[in-house]
Amino acid sequence: MREGQTMSPNKGERITCIRSGLDGGPFIFEFELDPGVTGPPMHSHEGHDERISVLAGEFGLQIGNTRRVCRAGESVLLTPADVHTFWNASPTSTVRCRVEHGGRFERAIAQPDLLRLSMYVSRVDPGAVRVHNRGLRMLMSVLARIGSLFRLQVTAA
Repeated sequence: MREGQTMSPNKGERITCIRSGLDGGPFIFEFELDPGVTGPPMHSHEGHDERISVLAGEFGLQIGNTRRVCRAGESVLLTPADVHTFWNASPTSTVRCRVEHGGRFERAIAQPDLLRLSMYVSRVDPGAVRVHNRGLRMLMSVLARIGSLFRLQVTAA
């Protein structure tokens, strides 16, 4: 991603690049979730810690079997061993967070659609986003195969 670029991978979710990590160093971005929006399924990321700082709203976070709500001013450090997911815990307010992450994750979220994302996390760099639900992992593998049949190419950055 380029500095200042905003993408919306899902309805009610926005990611804005503050600093690209593709040239080394951390990938820094802000993301917003509208009220009631949930994040991805349980997952982890190899190779880099992930620091999430809540700037506004109520950020729901599940790490393993532990669920909590973080509010503005709070930060959480996730290690590569921390299987997690997140959501907007407020029914009325947008949650906004700043995140520091590795470049591998940045390349994963730069994929423009589900087929290419599935190809990336199934074949190119499975550790960038490791999905922990076996059924979903199998589905992504099938989608990756479909993407290959259509000769789709993953996005480099």
